Amino acid sequence: MKKIMMAFLVALPIFASAQKVDVKDGKILVDGKEYALIERSHGDFTVRDLSGNEAIIIRSVRFQDPTTSYSQPIVFYAEFIFLNSKQKAESKDLYHRINKMAEVVVKAKLFKDGVIDEEAVSRYVLINGTPFSDRIRVR
Repeated sequence: MKKIMMAFLVALPIFASAQKVDVKDGKILVDGKEYALIERSHGDFTVRDLSGNEAIIIRSVRFQDPTTSYSQPIVFYAEFIFLNSKQKAESKDLYHRINKMAEVVVKAKLFKDGVIDEEAVSRYVLINGTPFSDRIRVR
């Protein structure tokens, strides 16, 4: 019982500090405050700053990976295109639900005070890179 109580007390700050991300009327809300704008079109997403300027295009991409041993070697990933800096990054975090993609954007802290945070973008690109398209180019 003591171990269960201790585990609960250790985990409590983690749950208490989690941000609530929601999407209503095309607005990403973090703890009820407007964070950015998002819309979905044909499986892709456009994320805008609060002024309505396009900041990120998130494309759903698939390719046939000959290096995998699965019977159907199709790989799906999300391609993040950052329009201001003209940089790209890729993520295995590909979701078709708008709320889940909004959570990815918020977790990466890509916006600050309603505008794209270029430092966060550079960090995201550095950390994630383009591992999927790099595999395509190697073929």
